[in-house]
Amino acid sequence: MTFKDWHRNFWGFSVALYQDYKGYQLLNIDQKERTVKYKITNPTEQELYITGEGYSNRNYPRTCNPGNNYVLYLFDPNNKRIGTYAYIGHYGFATSGPLGEKLPKGDYTLYVVNQGYRTKSANIALNFYWADQKGAASKK
Repeated sequence: MTFKDWHRNFWGFSVALYQDYKGYQLLNIDQKERTVKYKITNPTEQELYITGEGYSNRNYPRTCNPGNNYVLYLFDPNNKRIGTYAYIGHYGFATSGPLGEKLPKGDYTLYVVNQGYRTKSANIALNFYWADQKGAASKK
């Protein structure tokens, strides 16, 4: 297939990195409030990632604007923010957590912020991945 044909028929692509995680948890949320906190227990020093998924433009025509306007903030046990925020915007997907780094054992806080809470509920799947030993995530 020529690049011109590919460009005409496909408008995006992504590459996935596979890693065998020992722990996984899914929380499907329907958030009408602006901000909700989640407690995440990391039982040992290990890699920990959180992804948030909403409506993605890959599932809708380019002219569709699902209006995703959600942000994830991850804080360590000392209430210090880890990295930058993760914005679940037009693409409908964001990852929080230091990629390729281990987080110390402890309880972390994830803030899910629905910036459009006055007009839209945040329907998001929160996915939690622990590299070596499964932890737990729950609404505070």
